[in-house]
Amino acid sequence: MFTDPRHERQASAEAANAAIRALVTAQGGRAWSADDLAELGRLRAEWLAAVRAQVTTAA
Repeated sequence: MFTDPRHERQASAEAANAAIRALVTAQGGRAWSADDLAELGRLRAEWLAAVRAQVTTAA
């Protein structure tokens, strides 16, 4: 079965975004620990990489 890589990148960006939202929601207004901030940074980097992979450079 053929899989469109653009769809995979979009799904990856959407999954990372959902994980970021879940992490922020789970904080419930509490202070962020160093571990929480590290996880947020990791998820943001994952999301950013997926979004950048979707962008096509114009000639």
